Amino acid sequence: MERVNIFRVEAEFDDTDPEGYGAGMARFGPSIGAALLGGTVYELPPGTSICPYHYEYGDEEWLLVLDGKAAVRHPEGEDELEPGDVLC
Repeated sequence: MERVNIFRVEAEFDDTDPEGYGAGMARFGPSIGAALLGGTVYELPPGTSICPYHYEYGDEEWLLVLDGKAAVRHPEGEDELEPGDVLC
């Protein structure tokens, strides 16, 4: 069985990301044998986002805040999340 410790993965940053969207990411799904479910750790420096408005058609996604605070936008507005908060 393969495993990854999400507190020890190293996020990679892309220097070509536009201003305000410079999030680092570490995709770990394939490294634990995932074929139908992805897994990504995002590192968001203060004031950055992964993209303007992220969503998936036909797929569920979970968001788990590991450290710090995050704001998540949705059709009804915006919510601030704290460490340990999970949403789908």
